[in-house]
Amino acid sequence: MFFRLDKDLNSERLEYWNSRSKMGLEAGTPDVNLKHLEIKKILELLPETGFILDAGCGNAYTLCEIIKKKNGIKAFGFDYSPNMIRNGIEEVKLNGFEDHITLFNADIINSSFDRFDIPELRNGFDCIYTERSIINLNNFKEQKYAIERLWKLLKVNGKLILCESFFDGLDQINHFRNSIDLPSINPPWHNRYLRINELEKLSLSDSKLEIIEFSGSYYFVSRVVNAFNAKHQSITPSYDDHLNIMSLDLPNLNICGQAKIALFTKMS
Repeated sequence: MFFRLDKDLNSERLEYWNSRSKMGLEAGTPDVNLKHLEIKKILELLPETGFILDAGCGNAYTLCEIIKKKNGIKAFGFDYSPNMIRNGIEEVKLNGFEDHITLFNADIINSSFDRFDIPELRNGFDCIYTERSIINLNNFKEQKYAIERLWKLLKVNGKLILCESFFDGLDQINHFRNSIDLPSINPPWHNRYLRINELEKLSLSDSKLEIIEFSGSYYFVSRVVNAFNAKHQSITPSYDDHLNIMSLDLPNLNICGQAKIALFTKMS
């Protein structure tokens, strides 16, 4: 299947991500607290050994953090931004992880995955994850197709970890914000957030879906409590405010989690 994409939107999106490729930890998002939460939760779900794939790896910051903790893993990563991959290769070399991480430039929708036709991956990957890459597609039709493509690359009992942004959590955040006269937050122009019920309707063969909440406390404090406090102090809220940092150690709230993990397990 080949998608004829909105050239103007996709060119602008690609230019945006190319421009952020040298930003290290902040390349994917300026909210580094969220980035740390995502990496921590993804690490908890990954095996200690085996073959994994980061679909939309950006500048490979997350992959390098994973190998630092789990050096029994052999990792592959791809991204459609050439600049991200160039900087990712530099990051991998800087960390000395050339034997653990292989990166290449590819489009999750239209590129061939023939390079995975190697003996070690004959049965598929042990785990594939995304980190806010599915939401960079234009609509659910494209998102569904991308997820189905990744699903086919998994081995039996393999895991597909979709760490993405969801309207379900954002709607809850905005409910609280509106109740205290704070304006609603809209998704960035380059994102199309997911909804849980969309993923529940996916027809992935022999799949088991679990929604994992991990960001509710952080989002409630940062987007509601801290934003309300900043408004009354007439200051601009900051990601590194002490309230936000403190919230990272709170037990998770099962509301307001804009970032969630949809965990699909291939049962047979």
